[in-house]
Amino acid sequence: TIKTGVVRLRLRPESSLDLPSFRNAVTKAGFTFEYVEATLRGNATRKDGAPVLEAEAGKQLYRLTGPAEGTTGSQDAEVRTRLAEISGDRATHVRVSGRLSGIGSAAALAVQSREVTP
Repeated sequence: TIKTGVVRLRLRPESSLDLPSFRNAVTKAGFTFEYVEATLRGNATRKDGAPVLEAEAGKQLYRLTGPAEGTTGSQDAEVRTRLAEISGDRATHVRVSGRLSGIGSAAALAVQSREVTP
């Protein structure tokens, strides 16, 4: 809203969003773009030794960082453990929730939760 300066957008499950275009539209409307909270599905693996997620929608690659702000001590430990479990020798299909930041090659997802999906 204009009063709070916060834009909230809820997408239907399985829909996609062109994040760079959305970021540009928010900025052109006079708002400051900070982050997006999202749940992404895709394949988690390692690239250059770091955990990454290749999202199903758009095939965008996200560095997985963690944990996201606001996670509790037990969530923090779980996120770190789950990120450490991501292997570089095989991709694992996962659903990851957290805060998206950056675009293009700088895109990152600060993880709040991760679960392996079939």
